[in-house]
Amino acid sequence: MSTQSSIGVIGAGPGGLMAALLLASRGHSVTIYEKSKRIGGRCAELVRGDYSWDLGPTFLIYKEILENCFKQASLKVEDYLDIRSLDPMYKLFFADSDLDVYFNKKALSHELEKKFPGAAAEFKNFMIKEKKRFKALKPCLERDFSSLSDYFSLNLIKALPHLGLGSTVMKRLRSSFSSDERALSFGFQAKYLGMSAWDCPSMFSILPYLEHEYGVHHVMGGLNKIMEALAKASKKFGAKIHLNTAVKEVLTEKGAATGVLLENGKVEKFDDLVLNADFAYSMTHLFKQQDLRKYKEKKLEKMDYSCSTFMLYLGLKRSYQLPFHSVVFAKDYARNVEEVFKKGLLSKDFSFYIRTPNQLDSSSAPSGHTAMYVLVPVPNLKIGSVDWKKQKMNYRDLVIKTIQKRMKIEVSDAIEVEEVVTPEDWQTKHNVHHGATFNLSHNWRQLAMFRPKNSFCDVKNVFLVGGGTHPGSGLPTIFESSRIAARLIEEKHGRFFESYETEKFSQNYKPVSF
Repeated sequence: MSTQSSIGVIGAGPGGLMAALLLASRGHSVTIYEKSKRIGGRCAELVRGDYSWDLGPTFLIYKEILENCFKQASLKVEDYLDIRSLDPMYKLFFADSDLDVYFNKKALSHELEKKFPGAAAEFKNFMIKEKKRFKALKPCLERDFSSLSDYFSLNLIKALPHLGLGSTVMKRLRSSFSSDERALSFGFQAKYLGMSAWDCPSMFSILPYLEHEYGVHHVMGGLNKIMEALAKASKKFGAKIHLNTAVKEVLTEKGAATGVLLENGKVEKFDDLVLNADFAYSMTHLFKQQDLRKYKEKKLEKMDYSCSTFMLYLGLKRSYQLPFHSVVFAKDYARNVEEVFKKGLLSKDFSFYIRTPNQLDSSSAPSGHTAMYVLVPVPNLKIGSVDWKKQKMNYRDLVIKTIQKRMKIEVSDAIEVEEVVTPEDWQTKHNVHHGATFNLSHNWRQLAMFRPKNSFCDVKNVFLVGGGTHPGSGLPTIFESSRIAARLIEEKHGRFFESYETEKFSQNYKPVSF
């Protein structure tokens, strides 16, 4: 029998907002609770004075998932967002060279041959192999693994030869490219998952393929505007969003969730709950331990977590002629990776990422000024022993000094506004367990059927979305987790939730050169 249900969503991050849109558009009564004063979670907008930044993600790749989710709600994403294609997509800075990475294949081939003779042919062969691989793996990323039949599906059986079990992104790329430097040009994307290319499972070599096949995009105003669009669209279908309203506890009865207890003492009852809060934080703060079977606190501490990030949000009273996205590699990249992911040390020679949108998008800063976003991968609080209260400003000074040296610009004398976020801040201010910004690690022990399932196995009527569940971190996969959760809820209530094809990609947006 087909029925609609009342659904509570805990957290107004990208996973919760997308799930709310998909479910509200199909007639369910949806209520979202967000502890902060702004929507977005780690994708929120950060505003300081006349400057604004994305708090977290700044790369939009494989935007077709976003487009198709809107289509499933009978909406057009272009009615809500102004999305631009970037070309070049970003610039890579090595110790003694640099590389403009173009979406245009002819321009990229020319650049590769200029910097790495022979690399254009290697890239072409890499793309052919990864296209075949992505086609095989995609169905596995679009399904849940909540039932035994999922483990023996034809799609999964067909995908097995393409998984590269036990191998890593770096090994996979070194089979295509003849040097580590060339391989790193197409392997740094492991950092999108908070992992090292030497440890990240080889299946994620599809990330550079997705960039080069479908492009890297920018949403005018920042990726936080996606969150605003999802909220606006959800409200159109009747969803209610309560800000400054924290959930204290998930209420259960006989192994099933019945509602939530809010911090203000109010009890709200629901048929189903969508959980978008940080997974490990939720297990340790929102559930009574006796209600959990598999994911008790002891189990969580045995799990592996991504790296953390040291963030600088700089409001600069100067305009810079820098790439939109700049990825700067440590001079000794392998050592930097070892220190961050294995030894838990702060590197003096570190890799970092900068976004300076002012040449394309002037909305984030006053005219002639720059809202500079800086991200440095650092150890999470589980493996690191850094005293961030003591080291915060010292490391801030080192990061600014390094930016000035590597990018050949002056920054310190132009700072008008700044915000610094450390791993400790991620944990205490944003409820990110161990400050692991990219959530649970994506190693082989925590992927697919070994990752927390979208239909939560410990408590019935709870559905997981976000980076801590299947398929994983990153906006495309987070949106996919929402789509999976929405389908599971629909099926639970006897309703059909259509699938969509992602074979063909819309090229309606013209590249912006600058």
